Amino acid sequence: MDPKANIVREMWERQGASPSGADRERWEQHRALLVEMAALSRASIFAVDVHRGVYDYASEGFTDLFGVPPEVLRNIPDEGDFIAGLLHPDDRARLADLQIRHGKFILSLPPAERNDYRTIYQMRMRGVSGRWINVVSRQQVVETDAEGRAWIIMGMMELAPDQTPTDRVRCSVLNLRTGRFFNPYASSAEWGTRVGGAVAHRAGAFE
Repeated sequence: MDPKANIVREMWERQGASPSGADRERWEQHRALLVEMAALSRASIFAVDVHRGVYDYASEGFTDLFGVPPEVLRNIPDEGDFIAGLLHPDDRARLADLQIRHGKFILSLPPAERNDYRTIYQMRMRGVSGRWINVVSRQQVVETDAEGRAWIIMGMMELAPDQTPTDRVRCSVLNLRTGRFFNPYASSAEWGTRVGGAVAHRAGAFE
């Protein structure tokens, strides 16, 4: 596994989330609703259990959009980071860098504000046809433990409206309380360039 992927996981683990403080029964009820929503929308929806460090759910949309075998989706907690295998090789490390920076930003906030954000990425992934496609992924915390720390992270992936070939990974952040889009990383000189209110991480920017 990419060592940066471990760093991303550690960012969440540093919150000190404990399985003993999680309401599993409530999540199972919400998970059932998530399955129904995915069936209606055919979207590629996933949920990550931060406590266990596994994907807890991945919808059939991953078969439709990316060609992931149904048996993989049925056994998703045992499949590791299956999404990483779909990412364009050049975008994998860039996405990890963005996630690490986002994790540092989240941990810099007061605990009561850490789950108020949705992160939106655009990157290249291998589509069902075998060709690289531009995909938008929206991710946010949907379940917390008894202390309010992140437990379940939900993500939704869909085909990006703009399929112009690109070598950039884009990222923007939405404050769910204020409705404001912003980029908490733009002040860093090495971060990249602002594009339409988002960040475009240039190839070589971190080398």
